[in-house]
Amino acid sequence: MGEAIASALASTCEGNLTYQLTGSKSYSFYDLATSLTALSGKLVTYTLVEPATFADQLMGRGLSEIMAQRITGFITDIANGQEDIISPDLEKLLGRKKADCT
Repeated sequence: MGEAIASALASTCEGNLTYQLTGSKSYSFYDLATSLTALSGKLVTYTLVEPATFADQLMGRGLSEIMAQRITGFITDIANGQEDIISPDLEKLLGRKKADCT
């Protein structure tokens, strides 16, 4: 990401540009758990938790209610595919393919 951001800042493009810095593939929480298992050699699982329960767990660890709600909302959006955006911008700025998650 840092390399892509530096490339965008150093470019000679004029005007207001917005980049979507994503990978070329989207991953679910289950996909990430599988990748972490392969990388660590230890079983990593993803367990779906109800949003209210997750927020309570965050607050139980000392987060404020508003912060717990924001994190829970963001994680819920990801789980529901609302952040499932794929853009070629990252690879364009890097001038190469990016490393894959798996």
